[in-house]
Amino acid sequence: MAPARLELLGGFRLTSNDGRVVDVGAKKGRALLAILAMAPRQEATRDRLAALLWSDRGEEQARSSLRQAIASLHKDFETLDGDPLALNGDRVALAPSQVSIDVMEFLALSASLDPAELRQSVDLYKGALLDGLNIADDAFDEWLREARTELSARAVKVFDGLCTALVGAERVAIAERLVAIEPLREASYLTLMRVHVEQGQSALAIKQYEACKLLLKRELGIEPGAELQRLRRSLDNPAARPSAAQTKTRIAILPFDNLSGDTQQDHFIDGIVEDLITELSRYRHLSIRSLHSALEYKGREVSVQEAGRQLGVDFLVRGSVRIAGGHLRINVQLIDTETDAHVWAERFDREMRDVFAVQDEVVASILATLTFNLDEAVEAQRRRSPTTSVTAYTHYLAARAAWRSGDEVAARKELTEALKIDPAYARAHAYMAFLYGYGLYSLVSGLSQTEVRSLARDHLRQAIAIDGGDPFVLHRAAMAYAMLGEIETARGLAEQAVVLGPRDIEALIVHGTVLTLAGEHEAGSALIEEATRAEPRLPPGFRSSLSESRYLGRDYAGALRALEPLIDPPGYVYLLRAACLAQLGQIDLATKAVEAAIQVSSKNFDPAAFARNCAAYYALPKDREHWLDGFRKAGIAV
Repeated sequence: MAPARLELLGGFRLTSNDGRVVDVGAKKGRALLAILAMAPRQEATRDRLAALLWSDRGEEQARSSLRQAIASLHKDFETLDGDPLALNGDRVALAPSQVSIDVMEFLALSASLDPAELRQSVDLYKGALLDGLNIADDAFDEWLREARTELSARAVKVFDGLCTALVGAERVAIAERLVAIEPLREASYLTLMRVHVEQGQSALAIKQYEACKLLLKRELGIEPGAELQRLRRSLDNPAARPSAAQTKTRIAILPFDNLSGDTQQDHFIDGIVEDLITELSRYRHLSIRSLHSALEYKGREVSVQEAGRQLGVDFLVRGSVRIAGGHLRINVQLIDTETDAHVWAERFDREMRDVFAVQDEVVASILATLTFNLDEAVEAQRRRSPTTSVTAYTHYLAARAAWRSGDEVAARKELTEALKIDPAYARAHAYMAFLYGYGLYSLVSGLSQTEVRSLARDHLRQAIAIDGGDPFVLHRAAMAYAMLGEIETARGLAEQAVVLGPRDIEALIVHGTVLTLAGEHEAGSALIEEATRAEPRLPPGFRSSLSESRYLGRDYAGALRALEPLIDPPGYVYLLRAACLAQLGQIDLATKAVEAAIQVSSKNFDPAAFARNCAAYYALPKDREHWLDGFRKAGIAV
């Protein structure tokens, strides 16, 4: 028998298992049920209930009123198949077998990493807890205010995240609901205005600004903040107006060729392309041509440059599939439509034991490697033909390229230029905060630690305020906070980044790295290993994260294996090898690795300073000591 249903979000509603509304007429009866629903294990003592609902009465009178309220609820529940109110001595509870509660479901689903479950949590959040209920008791009013604040904050986090992950009309609807949750939250208006602008609805964006301005003036007596005002001014200047087309990379996925000679496999192959288009559509920095547009090219002989012109895209993805003898082979290429150059190619071999599981796995693998390699391809394209409309974006891409090659100074210089052009560039702010965090102890910026921390936090504040729903912003901010020593904040941001970008290699690596810094080495290694399986050709910084995680977990041989794919790596990689070799007792090889590190590095490179700086980021003293121990054994005085 299905349980009764208690809904508290957006008002109060109790229904029987067959959908009949149960009338709970007493306001304090409704409030009592809400208190129990929000309590740990959905139970509370009679003293607790009496104190919250009859705080203006004496103890005996309050207890008597509670007994009457419970008796009244039992009477209300007579039409149900089972009484959801359970009494056990001095404790009152809601029996989970007799009633399902929307608040509990919302809290569980909103903490999920599954986008489908996050959507369900959004559907459950119909408004404030017990919206419209007023029982005029100070203690209950305070409890209700705190409960509403907690639920509202959770809802804002989920809605913000989905605003990044979704596209089209669904994204607009979520952004509008985000504003409705907390009408005085300026960041919500920023999100909604940007969504309208990206949809080409500048008039609606202006209308939202005026509504926000009026509300802030009436309720708080203040004007909109600088970020809102800057966005509003840009809407009066079409040349300066933010446009998705100015910074988005345009891409199309053409139908994959069926090389199997079996037309019955076409549906499977088309399914892969459809899934790729659907998943890539979640990335806000990409503009993906529709499945309908792609299918128009099925079976047609057309050059890459011609298809690129017709579709108006920067890159094409082409592929072929061969299925034979229970084996699947897929070849995929990423092609620059202007030069016809193959900027990335990969082959995926799988056994066809479960066709649908294989399809999911192939899509995940292609997405991981494709999105990771796109940044590098786009950066090269922008260098080739820069335009003023994407200059800030070009500097940002150049900064990422510089960082991947190990040039922190050049990366910071490029980000500075990007932020001069566009002070509201959230990703540039997040990346700058990360670079400051990375240089906190080495002080390559020439600033004191206090100054570096202040600058990092300022960039973090701006990045999250501007676009706290962008997975990239979140995972760069997570690393910055971890380096600043705020590990719990870092963990929360890293988890949210993975929720919003589940196929994002960098998000996985950052999540694993944050866990490693927090002392959870095994969990950290598992996440980073997942990323390296998807993209074996990771740059040195990412592979060193896996090596560090294994080292701290005392898997020294595994830490060495993590570094093996690197060819001509930077000096710090040799130092990691030295520490691992020393822990394995191979002191002679460790000494040679230290010498190699010094040889390939600049004359200012200090192995001891590198070891100490890295150790400073670990949250646990035992990890810091264990890290330094390997370098000491390798002959480095730390």
